[in-house]
Amino acid sequence: LNSGCEALVRAVVSIGLVPNVATLQEQEDKFKLVTARGQNLEFHPRSCNRDVVTRVSNATWGARIPRWFTYFEKMHSSDTFLHDSTAAGPLSLLLLASNISFLAHPSPSSDPSLDPITKKRLGVLFPNPNVKVFNVLVTAGNTGLRLFVCKEDTVEKVKRVRRVVDKVLQERFRGVERGKWDLESDHGLVLGRLVWALNSDRE
Repeated sequence: LNSGCEALVRAVVSIGLVPNVATLQEQEDKFKLVTARGQNLEFHPRSCNRDVVTRVSNATWGARIPRWFTYFEKMHSSDTFLHDSTAAGPLSLLLLASNISFLAHPSPSSDPSLDPITKKRLGVLFPNPNVKVFNVLVTAGNTGLRLFVCKEDTVEKVKRVRRVVDKVLQERFRGVERGKWDLESDHGLVLGRLVWALNSDRE
């Protein structure tokens, strides 16, 4: 029924590859592909994503290039390469990935990785003890990559959505509603909105 929805198919494939997650990070004016454990990777020359790191710095292509990827395995030769990888939407990771953690930010107003516009939106352009800011992390063991940064009330909303989505998916796996896709049912309402959200996701 939804096989023609690229965003949904991509979400299913990418979440199936979790916790093998990597992201493009800018380091010393260059973009590098980094895992949650801090390991630098390269797309293999035969990979369909082989030009991603080069193009992300290009003014024409940069805004169109995904920043998050999941992969099947790493191959070690002259470097550590990814052969099979797929772009992952940030929202699909946020709502569906099992390795998501919410960690209170100790000092968001002094964090140089947050631009002034983001700090102003969060209410922490200057030190503000009344505002709690959280890093949403894609984790691997005791380390992780920041996926989002948000206020405490947003964290609670995300946690509630994750619980509802997880409950519905678990019930579907057990055969509740016999696999039918009825947008008027309880499952259909949740899954329909999930598909809409994934299809609307833009980095």
